[in-house]
Amino acid sequence: MKFIKCLRSCFIPLLGLSASYNVYAHDPSGQTYRVEVFSSFGTQFQDCFAFDKFNKVDNLTVAGFGSLTARHDQLNNDLPTWQAVSTTGQLFNLAFHGTVGGSGGQTIQANGVNEFGDTFILQGVSDRNCILTLSATAKKGEYRK
Repeated sequence: MKFIKCLRSCFIPLLGLSASYNVYAHDPSGQTYRVEVFSSFGTQFQDCFAFDKFNKVDNLTVAGFGSLTARHDQLNNDLPTWQAVSTTGQLFNLAFHGTVGGSGGQTIQANGVNEFGDTFILQGVSDRNCILTLSATAKKGEYRK
C-alpha cells in the first residue's frame, strides 16, 4: 500500500502527469458483463453482472440472483477491485469479490460464496446487452446447491 501511495505522489509527477492521475484506470461502474460461473458443487452457467453507473459503485445487479450492495476495495478507493454482498429480501445470502481489467475494464474475474459455504469462480467480458438477453432465461437459485 505504501508503494502505491509513493508511486502516486513521487513517481507520477516526475513523468509530468497530473497529481490526480489514477494509477487504476479501470472501473466497473456503468458496465454490464456476461460471465461464466463455475460452482464448487459442479455446475457451470452464464449470468450477467450489471454495476450502477456512479463514481463509486453502489449496486450490483446479478440477473440470476438479484441486487447486491457493492463497493470498491481499499475503503472504496481502489477502482478495479470490488466486493459485493446481498441485501435483505433475498432467499439466501451471496457475496463476491473481484476485479476488472483489460482496455477500459472490458474483463471481469471474481470469486463468490453463499451462506451455505458453496463457492464460485466467474470470468467474463463486457456486454451491455447481457441483462436484456439473459435476464429472461436466467434461473433463480443457481447460486445454491
